[in-house]
Amino acid sequence: MANSLPSFFKLPTYYSFDYKPRFYDKEKKQREAQKRRINFNQKSFHRNSNITDQIYREREDSKRKMRFLSLAIRTALVILFVIIAFLLAKYFGLLIESSL
Repeated sequence: MANSLPSFFKLPTYYSFDYKPRFYDKEKKQREAQKRRINFNQKSFHRNSNITDQIYREREDSKRKMRFLSLAIRTALVILFVIIAFLLAKYFGLLIESSL
């Protein structure tokens, strides 16, 4: 009798995925990595230009405005629902009137 429970599916073990590529070119890999680094550096250089800075600033400003607008709408909706709930409670006599 086996020490473990029988399984319906055979699970792969760690040695099943020992993959070695046939066509591995170390120099090509290094060239691609260098090309990526150059492209990244060029993009970071262009990021500091006036036009891209202006576009980035405009995008950040629009995000800030949208955040403020969504907060204002949410606040207005909460206030509106509280007022409606108060008026409904008053209309149906659910409020406790206190006389001071």
